[in-house]
Amino acid sequence: MYMINQLFHPQNLPPLPKLFNVLSGEQLCRQNFEPWETHIHDFTVRVLLAIAAVKQWPLHQMDIQNAFLHGDLHEEVYMRLPQGHPQQGEHNLVCKLNRSLYGLKQASRNWFSKFSSALLAIGFQQSPADYSLFRLDRGSSTIFILLYVDDMILTGNNPDLLARVKDFLFSQFKIKDLASLKYFLSIEVACSRWGIYLCQRKYTLDLLDDSRLLGSKTADTPMDKNLKLTESDGQLLDNPSQYRHLVGHLLYLTIIRPNICFPVNILSQFLQSPRKPHLDAALRLLRYLKKNPSQGILLSSASSLDLHAYSDSNWASCVSTRRSTTGYLIFLGASPISWKSKKHNTMALSFAEAEYRAVASTTKKWNKLKVSEGSPLVTSLLEGPSGSGNTTLAATAGIDGDFPYVKNR
Repeated sequence: MYMINQLFHPQNLPPLPKLFNVLSGEQLCRQNFEPWETHIHDFTVRVLLAIAAVKQWPLHQMDIQNAFLHGDLHEEVYMRLPQGHPQQGEHNLVCKLNRSLYGLKQASRNWFSKFSSALLAIGFQQSPADYSLFRLDRGSSTIFILLYVDDMILTGNNPDLLARVKDFLFSQFKIKDLASLKYFLSIEVACSRWGIYLCQRKYTLDLLDDSRLLGSKTADTPMDKNLKLTESDGQLLDNPSQYRHLVGHLLYLTIIRPNICFPVNILSQFLQSPRKPHLDAALRLLRYLKKNPSQGILLSSASSLDLHAYSDSNWASCVSTRRSTTGYLIFLGASPISWKSKKHNTMALSFAEAEYRAVASTTKKWNKLKVSEGSPLVTSLLEGPSGSGNTTLAATAGIDGDFPYVKNR
């Protein structure tokens, strides 16, 4: 079948229509291929851009046209002729695919394998923390490439080497050079002498328009501080998919808006059987976003490259389960690069236990960022937990694994 998609252009030009021939109704034989998609960590994007801001590296963006068609197909796959294709002779003819096609379960894997093999052949190394990040070292010169499906960010400290890498990619694939980075993963990027500003203005306004709240009043806070949502209060929604759709979009907004991380975490706990108070809280959060849809984060160019982490815990905050909630925020110098709000899997028996679990969760993420393929990320002291009783936590049931983990880091 054919599918028409609209590609957003970052320079506020009309969206570009793009026609795809998509394979549908695939029937697998002996090989059982699991669906596979290129995965990219959102903090990888922020860390790379934060380093580029400090180092004053140029940021280039490229788009690979018909990316999946570049992938090599290693199996015999047959397809009915596309609708509208002229047929001569017998009916119900099929064609044998020589390349991967959109809709094949293995198409994404084949494309990524082809792209990564090309980069590895010229000396790039894949990041063990994020396979979508590639690094090339030539003496004192360093080039980074970050790939998400067919969108690519290139940056580095040597413009000549960067140009040669781009020429190599042009020789291997059909690529469109989008010049300076402006728009990536629905994130709008604005570079200035103060640093790199990231926001999701268009994504936010589209969500408000989809929810019919563009003309509504704004809210001063993302959530009422006295609100206690439960699983049983209020009337069940007739159409729970509306709530799930809305929370899914809000979850994506948290990649640039740490200030809504906590309320979105609360709202995401009621996806199974959402009720009217849950939807009202989600709509209030949207009205808060309407107040400043351009709000985002600044990756400062005057920042250091030291890691600083802060964590806290709200002990027994869940009304239904009495479980605690962890929150952390990690900075690369003055630039926020990673944050999270999450309810604990088990109940903490004391405030000190909840605090130490928060520190352990923060330390795991902090330690992952610390080993960043030789990048100049100099670690600083992790902020310790507040409160008393931390020296005796080694014997506390339920956290005997957290204490040595934090201590050894």
